[in-house]
Amino acid sequence: MKVGRILGYVDKWSVRPGDTLRVAASTEAPRFEAELVRLRRGGPRPGRRDVFSFDVVDTPLSGSYDGKLHELHPGSFAVTEEGAHLGESGTVSLSAWIYPTLPQRGRPQGIVSYRDPEAGRGIGLYLTADGALAVRFTDAAGDEHQARVTAPCDAMRWYRVAATVDLGAGSVALEQMPLRRWGIDPSAESTTTTLDAAVDLPPAGRLCIGAGAAGFDPEGTRPFAIDGFNGKIDGPAVLADGVPVAEWDLSVGPETKVVTDSSPRGNHAALVNGGTRAVTGHDWDGTELDFRRAPAQYGAIHFHDDDLLEADWPLDLSVEIPADLTSSPYAIHLTCEDGEEFIPFFVLPPKGKTTAKAAFLAPTMTYMAYSNFSGGAGLDTETLTGAPAVREPADYYIDEHPELGHSMYNTHADGSGIGLVSMQRPMLNIRPQHAFWLSEGGGWGFSSDMFLIDWLEHSGYEYDVITDHDVHREGVDLLAGYEVVISGTHPEYNSEAEILALEEYLEGGGNFMYLGGNGWYWVTTVDPERPDVMELRRGIAGLRTWGGYPGEGHHSMTGEPGGLWKFRGRPPQRLVGIGFSSQGGGASSSYVRTEASDDDRAAFIFAGVNRSEEIGAFGDKWGGAAGEELDRLDFELGTPRHALLLASSSGRHSNLYQRAIEELLQLHVSKGHGGEDDPDVRADLVYYENPNDGEVFSVGSINWTSSLSYNDYDNNVAQITHNVLRRFGGELERGA
Repeated sequence: MKVGRILGYVDKWSVRPGDTLRVAASTEAPRFEAELVRLRRGGPRPGRRDVFSFDVVDTPLSGSYDGKLHELHPGSFAVTEEGAHLGESGTVSLSAWIYPTLPQRGRPQGIVSYRDPEAGRGIGLYLTADGALAVRFTDAAGDEHQARVTAPCDAMRWYRVAATVDLGAGSVALEQMPLRRWGIDPSAESTTTTLDAAVDLPPAGRLCIGAGAAGFDPEGTRPFAIDGFNGKIDGPAVLADGVPVAEWDLSVGPETKVVTDSSPRGNHAALVNGGTRAVTGHDWDGTELDFRRAPAQYGAIHFHDDDLLEADWPLDLSVEIPADLTSSPYAIHLTCEDGEEFIPFFVLPPKGKTTAKAAFLAPTMTYMAYSNFSGGAGLDTETLTGAPAVREPADYYIDEHPELGHSMYNTHADGSGIGLVSMQRPMLNIRPQHAFWLSEGGGWGFSSDMFLIDWLEHSGYEYDVITDHDVHREGVDLLAGYEVVISGTHPEYNSEAEILALEEYLEGGGNFMYLGGNGWYWVTTVDPERPDVMELRRGIAGLRTWGGYPGEGHHSMTGEPGGLWKFRGRPPQRLVGIGFSSQGGGASSSYVRTEASDDDRAAFIFAGVNRSEEIGAFGDKWGGAAGEELDRLDFELGTPRHALLLASSSGRHSNLYQRAIEELLQLHVSKGHGGEDDPDVRADLVYYENPNDGEVFSVGSINWTSSLSYNDYDNNVAQITHNVLRRFGGELERGA
């Protein structure tokens, strides 16, 4: 990737004082500057950038550095260490079951191969550029030779493919046989032919699955796929003189990077750039949907030539976090003559301590899910929002450079969904001032949460920051010391461990402010061995840009069923009183108070707010506090019966807002499900008491925090948020 700007990432989402944060940076510029900064104000306002501010932290990191350009090499495959031996064999056989998803890719795609990376010699089983089975080898002079069948494979169909090469005679037998055949099936073919050159294999080399060979970047730190495959591979094997050199069982250890060789040779391979595991193999019969109950039927890996899990650049820069650093959002600020980057991370308080009564819970899993979300996700912006997309240079850059890896909303080149992401790569839209292209130039994710940080800083409140990943790892112990925990604007992706910790915190008397929308929606898992890697299976329901293949709804990392938390018996209404109801674009709305808002229990919430005022009829995202993604109460799904519905935006949204798809059992011509027709398309303001004197306040809208700064922070959204925060947390102002 040759570019004239600066890119980078950090090695973890959060650190504590005394920890070391490591940084990767890549640029063509001869020199660049780096510094640590504290983010104080932000959140993009349409047409305004003057609200962004930060403080430079004095650390040894501040300075000028030599620029280095690092490459990105997408493509998942598996590769062994050097040491496989084929060179003295009389015959070599390469075989596998394959399910090609892009057989006519316009270039060769390696299935199983054996090569000496340094000498460049070797042999491999491939699909040709037009999708037909071939065996290819490189002779001692470096010239390529191949023998092939005539007919190409069909996409999305299982084939048994094999090649047996008689090295002495120079002959090769090829077989391309569909798992299920029709009476006339052009893609079923067996052939024997004589090669046009002598096959002289190197004495030792590396074996690859899903690639024609392994290359290495200039630093020699990581192999990358040459001629990567698109589709599933099951049961790959290599034999020499009829004796197994490798017989990989891809059903073993789907939670790991190890591809196990069941032969006595022990030529185990390591996955590079992911590849989706726990997927159905050629003999899946549909009787089991959980790979743990029928592992033999899940003996495949789905490879993609555009997988990028971890950039694996050298982490050349590092900074020790000062012992007295305040818990807050921070960033590594990189600048060069052609560009600028703010790479966010969070500083927690010292281990086992709290330095404030309130904690902001940063939804880092959601940040990752949306990382490098581009226009390639198949979304029609004008249909969704009624207006053209407002795109930033970073958005165009993401589209122009797919090697950066995309979000969990995008699909691979073969149409399958992206279910694995890592934070250890440049994430150009997870930036404090990034304006989301579906939000009229407003924020989303991290940049939307900067509206809240901006308000907390302006108000002078003391607060700590913790993250999804920290709660996932440390559990309720991390939450227990806080009087109040405040959510981000869109905590959509969550692990079971995090949800259990939040439930325990609330049941123990904790106070919670849910200041967003569409929270606790998708089942999410974190790799136990690589905490920077996250997995998602979208399943068969929910508002989504792609769906999974049949039988592939369980997460490979943990085995748990994926999809919506609602269908795992944990709807968000059980946790925070409200859950996803609708999403849309165009004009946001305001809330209108209900009779329940006059209940004495809610008097503290509306102190200083005129009874006749609409709540949030203003804001920096679509002009209102109730917008984009909306949540409502639902007693049948777990909203406590004593919860107060304080205000609602019901009947105040256009038909650009549509009901959540998982709530619709049937469609009726006479009954619309847009905001103008369906009373359940709404955001609800809800309050209730929990056991042990805990309290919950939920707003039901992503756009709530974008209204906080209106009229120089003097407005009813800010006043209500002040009232609740002071009630839940007590005296929070600095110096109080």
